[in-house]
Amino acid sequence: MNFVHPEDRDYVDKAVKEALNGKPFDIDYRIISVSGEEHIVHMQFKVIFSEQNVPIRIKGIIQDITEHKHLEEQIRQRVEELELMMDVVPVAIFMGHDSQGQNITGNKKANEYSEAEIGENISASITHTRRFFHKGRELLAEELPVQQAALKDIDVRDVEIDYLLPSGQRKVVLGSASPLHDSEGHVRGSVGAFVDITERIETEEALEKMQGTHIKEIHHRIKNNLQIISSLLSLEAEKYSDTKVLESFKNSQNRVTSMALIHEELYKGKDIDTIDFAAYLRKLTADLLDSYLVGSDNITLILDLEQSHFNMDTAIPLGIIVNELVSNALKHAFPDRRKGEILVALKRTENFTIYEDECREKGNFQHVLTVADNGIGFPDEIDLQAAESLGLQLIYVLIEQIDGCIELKTDHGTNFTIWFNNLEK
Repeated sequence: MNFVHPEDRDYVDKAVKEALNGKPFDIDYRIISVSGEEHIVHMQFKVIFSEQNVPIRIKGIIQDITEHKHLEEQIRQRVEELELMMDVVPVAIFMGHDSQGQNITGNKKANEYSEAEIGENISASITHTRRFFHKGRELLAEELPVQQAALKDIDVRDVEIDYLLPSGQRKVVLGSASPLHDSEGHVRGSVGAFVDITERIETEEALEKMQGTHIKEIHHRIKNNLQIISSLLSLEAEKYSDTKVLESFKNSQNRVTSMALIHEELYKGKDIDTIDFAAYLRKLTADLLDSYLVGSDNITLILDLEQSHFNMDTAIPLGIIVNELVSNALKHAFPDRRKGEILVALKRTENFTIYEDECREKGNFQHVLTVADNGIGFPDEIDLQAAESLGLQLIYVLIEQIDGCIELKTDHGTNFTIWFNNLEK
């Protein structure tokens, strides 16, 4: 017992006494060598008893396990440090313990994010109390980053996940996941790290909503101001009796109104920067029909409009173009109150059945607008680029503004075909 560390002597003495009473001796303890060095040893022996139950000898082994114990202590300390670090970092860390994503646990922050208990299996494949969304679409368990990393053996990077927790609380996280492999390269699990971006997302959404409200209010004010201008033009026109002057005022009013309608649709619509142009055309053409044909039903308006959404850079010039073309048809295509039809069509080019149009060859256009009538037609010799009419000059300038192409056909009445794209903002 002289070599046994003083602090371990009572422990060893007790174990020896128990061994002499027939109990197994299998302990670790410290010894001090002759040179004064401390070692940790593992001793295991068995007491051999005589027929009279008297201990006669001991059979066993003793092994120096100092390095092994030091390594165990280093590992224990590292594990403790990692566990502490996992719990103090402001990041949710999810650990997948199998290749199928069936067993997933998390650190303190992960449990907090998931409203889970410590050590609880929070795999969405096992528990269905949480719902997950990405860009508005609900995700299946196997589509979640930690599961995907294990199931597909891939790195999943910078994925935004919208949680709906059991309490009804919403949480938005951003994170990545990677697979874990065994010594043979087989997937044994996965690990994912996520940060809470809920506050940032909700702030952005609130700002976007405020911005949307502010922009809509601006559209509302612009519309009101344009209506005031239209009213002022109407009041000013009352001072004159000359037919041409009055027509000029009316044309100006209609142009202003066409722009006011754009802002009205933007104010009323769900989007703040795009307009349902088909809905806009229905209102614009109806207003023009009322404006020019008060008390007359000789002209029929035919609308063939595919739903399309355009931004302001496209919608305003295109609206003025339609205003000019429909106004011209209403004023000039059907003299002496003759009956007729005006067609306004809006289609995507793949749904447009005329293939010989020269404009189709000039650019990769996505949309085509047609304004046609079966009236008396334009003069054959008219040149849109050199036309004296302010309305036709305006049309040509606006076509260039939207990088479009226009063709005029006069074989059966008048047919304007305009090819264009929705301009990039």
